[in-house]
Amino acid sequence: MFGTLFFFSPVIFPGASNIADAASVTPLSSYSSLTAAILNSKASASSVSNVSSVSSSNVSRNWAGYTATASGVYSGIGSSWVVPQAKSNVYSADSTWVGIGGMGKPDLIQVGTHAVADGATVNAVNATNSGVNFTYKAWYEILPSVPVTIPVAIKPGDAITVSITMQTPNTWLISFQNITTNKNYQTSVYYASSMSSAEWIQEAPLSSGTNSVVPLDDFGSVAFNNAWAIKDGVKVNIQQLGARAINMLSYANQVLAATSALGDGGSSFSVVRTSANASPVFAFGKVNKKK
Repeated sequence: MFGTLFFFSPVIFPGASNIADAASVTPLSSYSSLTAAILNSKASASSVSNVSSVSSSNVSRNWAGYTATASGVYSGIGSSWVVPQAKSNVYSADSTWVGIGGMGKPDLIQVGTHAVADGATVNAVNATNSGVNFTYKAWYEILPSVPVTIPVAIKPGDAITVSITMQTPNTWLISFQNITTNKNYQTSVYYASSMSSAEWIQEAPLSSGTNSVVPLDDFGSVAFNNAWAIKDGVKVNIQQLGARAINMLSYANQVLAATSALGDGGSSFSVVRTSANASPVFAFGKVNKKK
């Protein structure tokens, strides 16, 4: 019913194709209401006080996290996180990843983890009053191809480290490590990337079955640590890149996922799921993906 999950470029506002276009879109009437939504979230007081400000140039319908778009060549990226525990009573999902490209460009190479609700348990929720079961997977994706499952088992609480690095022109090494279980995976892929941006993202992914953004589950919070990128041949952290924070909004213009300010000298941050309802979702037209 729901088909394959895709992890893709950010949806900003109707009429805006990427984050850079957001400022040209008519701003929401009151950003004070968005701040209030963050303060009413499920986050701890310490996390909420550190949430980045919400403005007309840093909100998305499906992304939360940080993006670096300063002019230059991005040839590597990496970070670590602990797989969050997903909760929901409806079909929903979340995805945590790092990637290169995708900001204002059709290309994107990514690696990460996701949780997706088990559709077989959704119908039984009302009768049992129990939460939906979730399936957790590791994956990588090079647009426009479909995601590839990484053969390393993951579960909530596992510590993960990922990286993408260019080895030779158009040849990329994708690395995934489950530190908790000491299981590793590496693969080399050929991909013509624009190398125009770097991203550390918590996403509400797209379902090919419904051509819509899947409702964001309650993942609690996820912390990106030891985040880095290689720009113009130099390894730097998020702060050194001048990256900007993105907060995820619902189509009721409520904050769904709030991004914190940077910590640890500019190499870490958290994304916190608020109590806002993730529905309604954004529907797309036909999704053209390679099989």
